[in-house]
Amino acid sequence: MSWRERDPVQRGLYETVPAETMRLLEARGRRAELRSGERLMTIGDPSEHVYLVQSGYVKVLVDGPDGDVALVAVRGRGDLLGEFGASTGRLRTASVIAAGPVRAVVLAASEYREFLSARPEVHAAVDAAVIDKMSLSTRRRLEYARGHGAVRLARAIRDMALDFGRLEKGVVVIPVPLSQADWAAIVGVTERRLSTLLAGLVEARAVRTRTNSVMVSDFPLLESLAKSQR
Repeated sequence: MSWRERDPVQRGLYETVPAETMRLLEARGRRAELRSGERLMTIGDPSEHVYLVQSGYVKVLVDGPDGDVALVAVRGRGDLLGEFGASTGRLRTASVIAAGPVRAVVLAASEYREFLSARPEVHAAVDAAVIDKMSLSTRRRLEYARGHGAVRLARAIRDMALDFGRLEKGVVVIPVPLSQADWAAIVGVTERRLSTLLAGLVEARAVRTRTNSVMVSDFPLLESLAKSQR
């Protein structure tokens, strides 16, 4: 597999909905600029707004079975946040925090529902995205729960590279600013254990690291490690 084979499920609305339609959707809301670490929504809160990410990345968090926090997804440009709750009236099922600076459009739930009602093609695109991304998130959570810690980490880095990576001087850079604590929350290990696992991938020359950044230096090797049965 090449890192360029981006999973179609990860395409945002800016890639699947006509530009003029997106401009009409944006006009229904207000612009927001969020700082790194700023909370967009909290699990259990009423679903009063929907966010459309224009730039930057956010972390989607849920409570784990042991009281810990699991990082279950990263979302970026063109992704909607809180759309399920806005459509159903249910409380928030996850917390969302900005991973670095984020620009977004914030729509009242009523405005969002009215827009979808008037634009069935957008409604269909959103419904498909919700189903696909929930399925993908579930599959990945199962993958990250199986196997040796090094294998789980390799899978997580591989998937992040496929979703968001860009090629720079022969290296696939993952632009999402994730700390070691974030990676630990993705694969379900302690930060200390994560540090050891990441050092092993660096030693194997599959990845490189810098502050809050992971780069894939050998994608075929990383893919091989991710498929290991250990």
